[in-house]
Amino acid sequence: MRDYSDAKIEENVEAECLDVILVESVEWCRKVYELDTTGRMAEDVVTDVEEIISGILSGDDSEVYQKYMPGSFDWSGEIF
Repeated sequence: MRDYSDAKIEENVEAECLDVILVESVEWCRKVYELDTTGRMAEDVVTDVEEIISGILSGDDSEVYQKYMPGSFDWSGEIF
């Protein structure tokens, strides 16, 4: 666990609550995929990333994009 100050933790939680990083990503990038990594094994996340890459490389990622579309995950219920 990282040794963040209380102020840094509060800042990070606030940014997550407001989806700051996601909003900036969507504004800056042509297409954004969102993965929920909470409590998951790295190997499972890698499988998801490989699925996304395969979809992109195939030229038809519409089904994969629907699965990992930005805003698909809301973890705010975990802390409230």
